[in-house]
Amino acid sequence: MFKVGANDKSLDKFDATIDMLDAFEDIRYPDEIIAKGATLQIDIRKATAVIPQFAGGYNPPHYMFSLEEIDELVAAIFKVASRNPSAPLVANLSVYPSVRRASASNWCTAGSSSIMRMLPLEVR
Repeated sequence: MFKVGANDKSLDKFDATIDMLDAFEDIRYPDEIIAKGATLQIDIRKATAVIPQFAGGYNPPHYMFSLEEIDELVAAIFKVASRNPSAPLVANLSVYPSVRRASASNWCTAGSSSIMRMLPLEVR
C-alpha cells in the first residue's frame, strides 16, 4: 500500500525484501512450525540463501532475512515519506530513561567485510 501511494519507482528494488519479510507471516503463530517444521536464516549482511538439506526428502519451509536489506528498506521509506529517521529513535529512548545506548563508536564496528560485532544495550 505504501509503495502504491508513494508512487516512487526507487522502491521497486525492495520487492524481494518485502517478499522475504512477508513469508514470516506464515510463522507468526507457531501452528505452521509445529505442523511443517522450519529452518531460519538471519544474516547481518546481504547473503545468499543457504537452504539446509535433510535426509529422507524432508524439506521444511526456509525463512530468511537480512538486517542490511531491512535497514536499506526502512531508510528508503523514511526518505520517500520525507521523515527524519532519528526522530522515532529519540522519542522511543526518552520513554525508557533506564536504557542507555553504548557510544556510537562501540555500538556496531566492522571487524572485516564479513564480520560485524554488535554490542548490547547497557541497562542501569
